[in-house]
Amino acid sequence: MRMVYVKWPTTSLREGPGTNYKALAEVTKGTALVVFEEKGAWFRVGLEDGQEGWIGKGTILDQP
Repeated sequence: MRMVYVKWPTTSLREGPGTNYKALAEVTKGTALVVFEEKGAWFRVGLEDGQEGWIGKGTILDQP
């Protein structure tokens, strides 16, 4: 599984692949995410607590 990490101070985890989707949670810099799917400029990811959502590719890094 691919792991990525949030690089922005905070960013939104969303219901779908776009800013027009509802924000489910705020994630902070350094948060580890598991990538499940890629769609355009978005990844569907999972948090350690089991929550899933979509995050923009521009907000993440491949290494912490």
